[in-house]
Amino acid sequence: MLNIATVGAVCFRWGLDDVIVRGVASSSPRDRGDLYSRLTWLAHRRVVLLSVLSAFITCIAWTLAKDRFDLVLVLVAVGVSGLVALAACAGRVLQGEGKTNTATVVLNVVTPALAVLGLLVMVLFEQTPTAWTMTAMYACAAVAVYFVVVLLRSSIRPRASWLKARTDGHKITNARDRRSANLLGGAVLSQQALSWGALLLVPLAYGDRIFTSFMVTYKVSMLIGLVMLAVNFTFAARLAFLHSAGRMVEFMRLVRAMTVGVFLTSGIAAAIVYAIRNVVYEFSDVDVQLNTVLLIVMLAQVFFSVGAVMALVLTMSRDESYLLAAQGGIMGLGLVAFATTCFTAPIEVAVGVLAATYFIAASVLAMRVRTTFANSRSETLRSPTVVS
Repeated sequence: MLNIATVGAVCFRWGLDDVIVRGVASSSPRDRGDLYSRLTWLAHRRVVLLSVLSAFITCIAWTLAKDRFDLVLVLVAVGVSGLVALAACAGRVLQGEGKTNTATVVLNVVTPALAVLGLLVMVLFEQTPTAWTMTAMYACAAVAVYFVVVLLRSSIRPRASWLKARTDGHKITNARDRRSANLLGGAVLSQQALSWGALLLVPLAYGDRIFTSFMVTYKVSMLIGLVMLAVNFTFAARLAFLHSAGRMVEFMRLVRAMTVGVFLTSGIAAAIVYAIRNVVYEFSDVDVQLNTVLLIVMLAQVFFSVGAVMALVLTMSRDESYLLAAQGGIMGLGLVAFATTCFTAPIEVAVGVLAATYFIAASVLAMRVRTTFANSRSETLRSPTVVS
């Protein structure tokens, strides 16, 4: 149930996170009260709709399932997902304000920490945790965090947000932000499609024995992406601010620093992991050691990390239409090529397709960033200079 709540909370706000961060970061402090109200309405509308849709699908699945699951428990988990997603949106507001540490606590720490605290209390009183009690504790933690970070912030109360959202100006802006959130949600989905496809196709093509070892290499390689996640989270708001202010020289300087930093640190992390691969395989107790596959998959993760930095740059510069088209097309073709290779070639060749796809995606997005910067610089040079 906790996994359902966690995954649901992430999916409910796909695309909306970046809209919130760039909206807050690119706004002036005096306009943020009105902006918070509008973003709160947008977040509640989106999360409620997706929660209701998820609950409806859950009810249909319960009706069709041969082995009935606890419907009420799953529906509670869906509701908890919505509350966690809304609290996370408030955390993104803090991130857009530049309060990175506080945003990190709200997004990643406080809700699970409160749930763990409840579990420790149960253990202290010698109570046996069940699925219901764990879900109830997580729900209480989600309600508490939602109350503190959303309802207690006077500028983003849902009722006031709903009233303001009915004005014509807000309707137009909300429609634009909804479109951006949908495009960015599609971009995030396309970014993950190849990885999910690999997890589905590898066991079908190569069997459980190879898949077990592949999962070990895949999970280890994902550690490389932690650097990229930290860098993107830290500098997203700064990118949005510099782009909205038209400070393109500083903007591109930061982009270069992020790209070089992620590439070098990811490469170093990959080298360290590959050096201790025998320890990893021994600890995992797998039958087959896929050393070549591990090397290629880690290389793919390095390309993926660089591509994720480029995707963030395009997102914060409001170029989500191109991002979705380019990334969706490349990942779609890559998935087709990977599926074909899985059933016609060794696994080393198949994962080579993964690396090639991520490399092409990163290169295409990087060229778009470079072109956008060149155009912006040219427009700046052509603009008339006012001498006071």
